[in-house]
Amino acid sequence: MAIPLYIGFAFGLFFVQACTTVQPTETPEYEPGTAQYLEAELNRLNDQLAENPGTSSLYLEKSEVLYEFAKTHSPRERPPIYQNLKDHSDAAMHKENIDQNEIEDVLRTAWNEEQSRGVQLLQQDRSTGLNENYSEIIAHFDNAITVIPDSLVTYSLKATTLYESGNLGKSIETLEKANTLSGGSNTEFLEKLAYLYLESGDVEKSISMYETLVESNPDDQHLKHGLVNAYIIDNRHEEAIAILSELTDRFPSRHTYQETLATQIYFLFDLKADDLFQQDYLDSDKSEDIQQISLMADQVHLIFDEIQATMPINEENTYRMAAFYKDAFLTLSKLTNRIEFDSEIVEVIISQKEQFLGLSLPLWERLAELNPDNLDYLNHLYQVYLHLDMKEDAQSLERSLNF
Repeated sequence: MAIPLYIGFAFGLFFVQACTTVQPTETPEYEPGTAQYLEAELNRLNDQLAENPGTSSLYLEKSEVLYEFAKTHSPRERPPIYQNLKDHSDAAMHKENIDQNEIEDVLRTAWNEEQSRGVQLLQQDRSTGLNENYSEIIAHFDNAITVIPDSLVTYSLKATTLYESGNLGKSIETLEKANTLSGGSNTEFLEKLAYLYLESGDVEKSISMYETLVESNPDDQHLKHGLVNAYIIDNRHEEAIAILSELTDRFPSRHTYQETLATQIYFLFDLKADDLFQQDYLDSDKSEDIQQISLMADQVHLIFDEIQATMPINEENTYRMAAFYKDAFLTLSKLTNRIEFDSEIVEVIISQKEQFLGLSLPLWERLAELNPDNLDYLNHLYQVYLHLDMKEDAQSLERSLNF
């Protein structure tokens, strides 16, 4: 029975007078509200319930006293008391002439108090950037779960706390239990689990879960985003490219998708080229593979053209583009040197590699201006000058840096 959160639910402690047929037992003299006083009250109520199990008012009174008794203990000492409260409440539900709503109100009050305090401490830790209240937060959430075991929101909060505290394994265990309680089809829990499996290194399980989620929710971009990340980590570039192509078509203004798509195509370009370089020689049987590599290089170039035309260019993406054009030039140059047949594709690749080398030049020059002390940028620029036969510029740069 999942019970929603009641913010600010007020609950007063009312001691209902026992039925006149019940003979009161003596209660030792303790200050009202103390643990000793409440424990004595519990003993009295247990005795009266044993003698008069049909007295409805005693069940509510015991529930109220157990709740107050729990509050006299620290959060980590409360579970057995709360378990007693839950067991007592469950037993009362099977009794006739008992107002079940009033007993449920006691459970709701205890649950709300524990969860609200846990959330308060969690927000406090987040605001300070410290992890001072971790154990107490978990204790509060565990108490809330003891009172209402099928409270899915509490499981989610506990899992979040465990994750933020670096306890990945227990966070997964908590979400797995919550997912089972929800019937195994809660998209929120499944998505979190897929992410945590990926974080924990269980990539295959993460991919399997993300694929199932995407199949069930084909319009959910966040799930596809998660699946792309899982594919990338698993070096499944072709699958990542397929989804990224869809996402860039659907959200053309989200440049992160474009940049990631370009990067994935570039990875695949390198892998395909390396496969060809393993061959002793490249004859006409490999023409289709060579053409595919050329097309992938053009795809990356078109994406970078679009990025430069539609978004501000910073040092990071400038470096990414400069590195691609220079590396693609070197790869295509090596490829043309290995081809042992005449074909139009050879001429295309020769033209392509020269174009890419030319496109890399202004990018490396821009990087050198942005960060003139970066020797890596300057070294790349020097190499591009040499490839373009710009000897004077290369020599000038060489003298200034004393390479």
